[in-house]
Amino acid sequence: MRCICRLWALPAPILILTALACAAGAEGRPATVRDFGAAGDGKADDTAALQKAVEAGIGDMRLPRGAYRITRPIVIDLNTYGPASFSGS
Repeated sequence: MRCICRLWALPAPILILTALACAAGAEGRPATVRDFGAAGDGKADDTAALQKAVEAGIGDMRLPRGAYRITRPIVIDLNTYGPASFSGS
């Protein structure tokens, strides 16, 4: 499925973030941490998947409903990957 984004009326920073999110998601949906291997079941260690999501440089990552087990800090190197945020649904 193709992602169709209408970007012409958005301010530049929002335009860039929208384009990145649109390009990152499979089948026209925003990228989620599950795309990077997170289970969100509360049992599996999701730390590596969350770190991988940051290192993809997408910016805004979605966390679908679930319990994410994190066993060490998630490192966000702004000089390398740029700003990142996680938001839940």
